[in-house]
Amino acid sequence: MHGRTTISDIAREAGVDKSTVSLVLNRKPLARMLKDDTKLRIFEIAKKLNYQPSLVAKSLFTGKTMTLGLVVGGIESPFFAELANTALEAADNHDYYMLVSASKWNFERERRALRLLLQRQTDGIICAIGGLCPQCEHHELYTSIIEQHYPMVLLDYQADGLSSICSDYSVGMNEAVQLLAGNGHTRIGYCLRRIQWNNKEKAFLSICGKYNIEAVKYRQEEGTDGINKIVGEIIKPGHPKAFLLFDDSSAIEMISAIKDIGKSVPEDFDIIGIDGIAWGTSYRPRLTTIKQDLKQLMNSAVDLLVKMIGNPDWKPENFSIPTRLMIKNTVRLKNNYKGGF
Repeated sequence: MHGRTTISDIAREAGVDKSTVSLVLNRKPLARMLKDDTKLRIFEIAKKLNYQPSLVAKSLFTGKTMTLGLVVGGIESPFFAELANTALEAADNHDYYMLVSASKWNFERERRALRLLLQRQTDGIICAIGGLCPQCEHHELYTSIIEQHYPMVLLDYQADGLSSICSDYSVGMNEAVQLLAGNGHTRIGYCLRRIQWNNKEKAFLSICGKYNIEAVKYRQEEGTDGINKIVGEIIKPGHPKAFLLFDDSSAIEMISAIKDIGKSVPEDFDIIGIDGIAWGTSYRPRLTTIKQDLKQLMNSAVDLLVKMIGNPDWKPENFSIPTRLMIKNTVRLKNNYKGGF
């Protein structure tokens, strides 16, 4: 036999109708009406002929491609690499394939990634980039997705008409600021990145206000020299000695840059990251960080997306998952501190 094995080939060898083969191989409820030896014979012939089902044909029959999309900024980041890996596992648990696209935080690449996933007729998309909202450069895509009632879940930010799963930074941020205030810091530096949305900054400023702490913002430029420029500034008089970094990777970069100038952490600077990536526990000193429950975050996003796909009348839902402070070795710890874990 030459070429791809078809249902017709199996039906011919089994001596049954094509519809019977389709019922058996697609495990339809009506297949229960068939004799066991007929079903067994069809499965054995399919295996012998190395039958591979056509996803295109199946999608025409079911109206689903059994594929999901995930758009992230860049999987070179340990956080987004862990996120993508968790997404692949979560999709597999639902018998879906996951297509991952990295946009490098570039608006034009984000547009292309979203359009490509839509053109490939993915059943739904998880969007971990910040540009998909009415006020941003993707507004025409946003409008189209809303009009199509297309299943989409935003990760860690919100937009009207779309579902979202977000980290609630308030608990972890409260514990972080409380710890630093307990160490005598009245000013805390916060290093920002250029992104369209920033729930981390919003929570940080709110908690600083609660404890009457001055928040000093530093703009972290993109590229390998961004952190070095900040460290070059903070060694000068008048700058804070406690810092909260936008993510764990940046925090680790800052600690390394501080070492390079002959200073140390936490003796000279208290440093806290945000994310809780596995790499942070391997680095020395081990990183104190506001930990997101990354696994629950992505599993919840995939669960919600699959639920939306299965219900054409879905309505937007928004859920938040608490963060906690994970205390390690990059912050001096008073003996009477009770927070974090």
